[in-house]
Amino acid sequence: MRKLLFLLSFFAVAAQLQAAKSERLLSPDGRLQLDVTIGEALSFSVSYRGELLLSDCPVALQVGDEWLGRKARLRSAKRSAINEEIQNVVPLKQAVTRNHAHVLTLSFSGQYSVEFRAYDNGYAYRFVLNRKGIVDVMGEELTLRFPQPFTAHLSKTRDFWTSYENRYTHVSTADYQADDEMTYLPVLLESSRGTKLLLSESDVRDYPHMFLQPTDDGGFTSVFPKSPETWEPRGDRSWTITKERDCIARTDAQRTLPRRFAVIGTDKTIAENQMEVVLGGKCELDIWPGMMPLFQLADEYLAESHLAVEKVGMMITGRNVRTGESVTTNSITLEQCSR
Repeated sequence: MRKLLFLLSFFAVAAQLQAAKSERLLSPDGRLQLDVTIGEALSFSVSYRGELLLSDCPVALQVGDEWLGRKARLRSAKRSAINEEIQNVVPLKQAVTRNHAHVLTLSFSGQYSVEFRAYDNGYAYRFVLNRKGIVDVMGEELTLRFPQPFTAHLSKTRDFWTSYENRYTHVSTADYQADDEMTYLPVLLESSRGTKLLLSESDVRDYPHMFLQPTDDGGFTSVFPKSPETWEPRGDRSWTITKERDCIARTDAQRTLPRRFAVIGTDKTIAENQMEVVLGGKCELDIWPGMMPLFQLADEYLAESHLAVEKVGMMITGRNVRTGESVTTNSITLEQCSR
């Protein structure tokens, strides 16, 4: 009998050791708290100034038949800090943006990791693959669970074919149910205490954008369009997808995936945030000092806009944008572009 009790006690202790592990990450000023749990699911909770905003939100990535983040085996947890200044290529709000965050990188068996960042004004996370070859990403899970109803300012859409121009509506997350239309990012949430959360994404490359579908318990869950395999022109500015793959992305197996983030604070915090800049990755455009950004007017208001942009493109690149042939750049002047 004693032997049996000893064995039961041993297995109970072993089960506890194998139970969920947790890691806490604080922002540099200590006001934002990010709690990450590694167990049956990989999930996180977020508190700001003592107010719980997100509770036990699971994240996962399906690569082929394997779900990364579910029943994950943690190999290491590495902590670091970022404190740098980014020189903005095209200064909009400011010439220099500060990037200051505490970082938690969780490495798992299966050649992948998940990186979390805690900023004074928000949080971010992303999956990182460290495999070989090409992989099919079948799905990505982000389920946002709210401990209280939020007021959501969002733009609903029936499907993935959207120009992102639908009107924004204002609805309680308690009334936004699973059979309602989904929404695209960004989404602005407001708690009963007035705290604002701006949900968005950054560094989206060779990957679809994330949409959010409401759940029956008043939360959000991620949905993605399928990866297109073949398509054909539709009108003068869009494409019709004629065949889709089963996956949402067919991509390099050694890469970083898009960052999911939220800016948290007041209206002033939301307006001043530069999260897209600090999370967006290195600018790959060939821009030289003093270059002015060029903006194209909508075709319906300026019928000659296509021609004007073509001429500007020829002047900048030295190539015919239609044929790819070299042209003499000094034969095209800014004065001609404006005609």
